[in-house]
Amino acid sequence: MATTEAQPTKTAEEAAAAQARSDARAARIAAAVERSKTEYQPQHAYTERGAEQAGPSKKDRQRVEYAATWRLLSPSSSPAEAQRALDDILSCLPLLKGSSEDADPATSRDLSKLTGMPRELLGTALRAASEAGKSELAAEIARSLKRHWKANPGLALASSDALVEVSATESLRPLFVITAVAIHYPILLALGERLDLALKSGEGQAEDAVSSLEAVSKVAHSLARNRAWGFQTDLFADEKGEKVKTKRPPPMAGGELRDALLAADRRKLEKVIGVDGSTLDQALKRLGKALGKNEDEVVIPDGERNERGVRDL
Repeated sequence: MATTEAQPTKTAEEAAAAQARSDARAARIAAAVERSKTEYQPQHAYTERGAEQAGPSKKDRQRVEYAATWRLLSPSSSPAEAQRALDDILSCLPLLKGSSEDADPATSRDLSKLTGMPRELLGTALRAASEAGKSELAAEIARSLKRHWKANPGLALASSDALVEVSATESLRPLFVITAVAIHYPILLALGERLDLALKSGEGQAEDAVSSLEAVSKVAHSLARNRAWGFQTDLFADEKGEKVKTKRPPPMAGGELRDALLAADRRKLEKVIGVDGSTLDQALKRLGKALGKNEDEVVIPDGERNERGVRDL
């Protein structure tokens, strides 16, 4: 006769203890979910990982950056909202290194400490100041961004836009700094416009640099037109199956422009624009290379491209 072993049964106390543990776990999960709704706010997704969180006695840079960017870029943005964004960013100035934490933000805006701000905050402050109509302040912020011009064409162009409200020749500085590194179509457009403005304003006449400014202006306009053609050219045949038009427009007078560029007085340009000689030489050299090698003397057959290597750009 088979015997069956008695199955162990849970006592009422064990069942109650297990239920209590389950309820406690569910309560912890629910509490963590509710806590995460306040601790992990949306702006944390738009800032870098590992950023130092400010203490309760200091300004939270992440909150300021998020709020200022939202006020500036939101569809309902206005000059008043841009001014609020600018005030929020400038209120951080007394909290930078070397300032007193107890200083009044409204009266302690030492603009000399702008260079200590992160690039993202300065870029937002620059656009906010321009949007709010604070041209003098925008120019001061643009000058504090000088160390970022070389690596950031967008900031260089925005700085030039801000500086042009103060001085046409000073607005050329960030454009020459970035041109010394690379040739960009938007930079060429702005460079031509700023050079023309400097000529019209008469700022170049003080140093007798009119002819030199005109030479660089013609080169910038010619290169901008040349690059615009490349952006407007179709890559594929149209719906009718017609062949892609690869014929270039009439070649630009590269030889004449290059000769005029070489004849430009670099010392006078350096004085008028205010850039160092090395940066100016590199920028003019790159503009000269971008004109090509005697392109005005080369006959291009119909239907063929005039290919250039990367080193020629």
